[in-house]
Amino acid sequence: MKAAIITTHTVPNYGAVLQTYATQEIIRSFGYETEIIDYWRPSNRPLAMFRAGLSASKAHDKNRLFKIGYGMLSYPIYLIRRRFRDSFIKSSVRLTPRKYYSEEDLEKDVPKADIYITGSDQVWNSDCNDGICLPFFLKFVPQGIKCIAFSASFGKAQLEDWEKAQT
Repeated sequence: MKAAIITTHTVPNYGAVLQTYATQEIIRSFGYETEIIDYWRPSNRPLAMFRAGLSASKAHDKNRLFKIGYGMLSYPIYLIRRRFRDSFIKSSVRLTPRKYYSEEDLEKDVPKADIYITGSDQVWNSDCNDGICLPFFLKFVPQGIKCIAFSASFGKAQLEDWEKAQT
């Protein structure tokens, strides 16, 4: 049996990379062949990360020079984290052969699996995902195939009304 897992493995954060590996290994320990769906939400693509660095400091919004400097300094840190992430994932995590950049990509070419798993981590956190990220709700999975949330979280005690309406 094959399990396809969608999680936040593209975040330049050591914890996210390690939770991806741990989730893969836990599911494998149950006897499943595992594959992490190589899904890149818009906010985790390199250009988006650079732009996020430019707008990160609320205290200095009016100082354009500071914002540019902050962005220029934070981007190399992102690249260092990305290099670690990419190296570890390449050696230790089994990814789908294809990268997916949108819900439409997933719907057009659904990774083949017997079961689909979302999690672990804050896959449903709209603050981290820049809104509701439907692929983490497994909306792309064909009808009749088993879907599981494994230690998935919203990352907060209550959802906002706009979030409830979308999920």
